[in-house]
Amino acid sequence: MAEFEEVPIVDAPSADVAVEEPEPAEAAPKKRGRPKGSANKPKAVVVKAKPKRAPKKQATPVESEDDDTPPPAPRKQRRARVEESQDSVSPEPPSTRDIATEVLHLLSHRHVERNAAKRLKYASWFQ
Repeated sequence: MAEFEEVPIVDAPSADVAVEEPEPAEAAPKKRGRPKGSANKPKAVVVKAKPKRAPKKQATPVESEDDDTPPPAPRKQRRARVEESQDSVSPEPPSTRDIATEVLHLLSHRHVERNAAKRLKYASWFQ
């Protein structure tokens, strides 16, 4: 059989054995979720600049010594005419009661018309 070699146990470290450095302690595990210090910050508002119109070129009148005619008067800006027909003129707006009665009449007539249409439809089946 094979012979085993005995190694004595020594309390003092020997020069041949490498000294192991202690491992650094593990950091605390990361906490889950959003950090406490982060607050809701409003998003930056992006303002789009409107394109500017190009300046209008104004015609420079050429003055000649021979012309005795005065320059034309500048044109006045016209306003759009608002034509009011006789039908659209109402002296006073209708009251709430008038509107309510008109709506009730419309609804009741619609109900009657639907019933009459059903009657005609069913009557046409039996002719």
